[in-house]
This record gives sequence, structure tokens and C-alpha cells, in this order.
Amino acid sequence: MKKFQFRLEPYLSYKNFLEKQAMLETAKARNEVLECEKVIESSQDDMRKTARMLEKETTDGISAEKYSVFVNYISYVESFIKTQKARRENLIASLQEKQKKLAEKSKDKKIIENFKSRQQEEYYFELSREEQKENDDAIVMRHSQQKEKVM
Repeated sequence: MKKFQFRLEPYLSYKNFLEKQAMLETAKARNEVLECEKVIESSQDDMRKTARMLEKETTDGISAEKYSVFVNYISYVESFIKTQKARRENLIASLQEKQKKLAEKSKDKKIIENFKSRQQEEYYFELSREEQKENDDAIVMRHSQQKEKVM
């Protein structure tokens, strides 16, 4: 019995490679989004802490110079957070694009895999049919030989 050989196996391997590459790019983009969100969250925590410190300092009495430093730092952190939020939006858009590409690569690979599966089924069906035909011929030959011996 001959083993099934798919003529497009190298092409299927290439499609698998492209899908894995797209998966890695998607995972990298997802990690970048998560990292950006962590930066935003830590910056917001830092801003809240600084605001609490400023509030405590103002109740205790604070110099104008120190107050200016606090306000400048808080406005810098707010600006940084806005920048990071814009960056996160760009990263999310990039992630969505990479997810679309991944879905497309997976679909392309699945098409080739389905084709391979159909080809394999056809091959084994034909092989089975040929074997059945050979078995039928052998039975007919044995039966005819037994008839000749009887006569």
C-alpha cells in the first residue's frame, strides 16, 4: 500500500510558517498594548500620590516655589498620560490590524489543509476501491478454477 503524498506539502508548510509568524506579531502587539496600559496606570498612581502630597503640603503651608514644582510635575504627568493614551490607541489599532492578518493567514492555511484532507480521502477511497477490485478478481479466479476442477 502506497503512502499518500500531498504535492502541495511545501506550500502548506509555508502557510504554517506565515501563520506562526503572524501569531508572534499579534502576541508582540498585544504585549505592547498591555505594557502601555501599565505605564498609564503607574503614571496615574504617581499623579494621585503627588496630588495627595501637594494637598498635605498646602494644609501644612508651602512655599510658592515648591507649589510651582508640584504643579509643573502634575501637569507634566498629565501630558505624559495623554501621550501614552494616544500611543495606546495607535497600538490597539495596530493590534487589530495584526489580528485581521492572523485571521487571514489562518484561513489561507485552513483552505490548503481542507484541500489536503479531501485529496487524502480521495486517494484512500481509490486505493480501497482498487484493492476491493483486486480481491473480487481473485475470488472470481479462485471460483472459476474450482469450477474447472469440478468439471
